Amino acid sequence: MKIDARVLFLCLIISTLFAAGCNYIKPMMYINVSNQSGQSIRNLEVRYPAGTFGIPELRNGQTHRHMAAMGAPCKLGIVFEDQPGKKIFR
Repeated sequence: MKIDARVLFLCLIISTLFAAGCNYIKPMMYINVSNQSGQSIRNLEVRYPAGTFGIPELRNGQTHRHMAAMGAPCKLGIVFEDQPGKKIFR
């Protein structure tokens, strides 16, 4: 039994749309990290319930925005090195 190419193509398009739509159904949030310390910070690591992301350097006055899936409870942790190289945990 041969499957019509148009039917197969239509099924492929529909499954692709459903797969792409999954990212829009999940509740998302923006995590904004802003450095107002007066100095550069390095090796910044942000931990949140749904994952982790890192920033190699964030200069004074600079902001980094990261989009992440929401998780419960929504607690954030941050680790970074200040200008003299001291590791700071928050």
